[in-house]
Amino acid sequence: MLVAALLVAFILSSQFLRFVTDPILRLAATAGTVAEHNDYSVRAQKVCGDEVGVLTDAFNQMLARIESQDNALRRAEERYRGIFENAVVGIYQTTLDGRYLAANAAEARILGYNSVEQLVGSDFDLTRSCYVDPARRNEFIELISQQGYISRFESAIWRKDGSIVWISEEARALRDGDGTLVGFEGMNIDITERKRAEEESRLMHTTTLAISESKDFKAALAAVLQNVCEATGWTLGQAWVPRADRTALECVAAWAKDGLPMEQFRAFSQNFIFAPGVGLPGRVWASKQLAWIRDVTMDMNFPRATAARQAGLKAGVGIPVAADNEVVAVLEFFVRESREEDDRFAKLISSVVIQLGHLVQRKRLQGSLRASEDRFRSLVQSANDGIVLADDRGNIASWN
Repeated sequence: MLVAALLVAFILSSQFLRFVTDPILRLAATAGTVAEHNDYSVRAQKVCGDEVGVLTDAFNQMLARIESQDNALRRAEERYRGIFENAVVGIYQTTLDGRYLAANAAEARILGYNSVEQLVGSDFDLTRSCYVDPARRNEFIELISQQGYISRFESAIWRKDGSIVWISEEARALRDGDGTLVGFEGMNIDITERKRAEEESRLMHTTTLAISESKDFKAALAAVLQNVCEATGWTLGQAWVPRADRTALECVAAWAKDGLPMEQFRAFSQNFIFAPGVGLPGRVWASKQLAWIRDVTMDMNFPRATAARQAGLKAGVGIPVAADNEVVAVLEFFVRESREEDDRFAKLISSVVIQLGHLVQRKRLQGSLRASEDRFRSLVQSANDGIVLADDRGNIASWN
């Protein structure tokens, strides 16, 4: 009897234990599923109304609150992700040594990359290869280290294709738990168009002033070459004028910002003369139109191709200076990389040469007036009859 009683007690206790533990084990399994998949929509099954059932209800209520908060967090993250990815300004996060940790599409476009992945995965280094003036990077770091942030920090930077873009930066310091500077985050605004407009306005002002102060036409040509090259970044500028018999062009002025290679090309050009239609100056002279050559070293009508290759010159542009429908000079400019025709640069240079054309017209008019005055004075002085000039009030102004 005792054995039977113990057996019955064991069976009853086992069933009771399963009755208590099974719901708890199912609750634990549900918690494991939630933890493994981060799926807060899962709910535990309530199988009884006792204390375990109350625990199941509380667990499900907790999951419901977490699910609601998680959904709200996801929606907020999607909104901010959309703002980040679709912003028209560049947004970034970098290490202290200039490596990109994160960036949006606008930042990649500003720097000339096709995608964010291409930028972040590249060896692009803000410290070594970004700023046209490397000292600007040091200023950037120094200011943020002192202030914790910078605002409207304007710099010229290199794009992937070698072109230059101007940016205005807003950035702040990133520090670790010990307060050590570890990186930067901020945004870049492309201000290239504004900078170009400012530079073009400045160029027109300085060029007009230089032309007006020049003692003669050749001096004005030299001033224009220097101003244009310094303002636009083109490497070399040369001016060609027709000989007195208008059979050929000869070089009368030049300006270069580089050293020996440019001097050698300039010296080589000095020994050249160009007939109408020959070479870059000659074709501009003959056509009276701007001519753009993407790569002068590959152009069939560029006799100085070998010298240009030795000097490292690529793109070239020639533009006529006209006065009274006559070409009085041809300006040519060169740069070290191949470039497709730039309408903006062409329009800018066209505006500059108009000023030169006006100078020639003004000089010609002044010369004509002086010649007319000289002829009149000679006529008056040599006349046999007395000639008296008087104003409308009868006051005598001059006589012979």
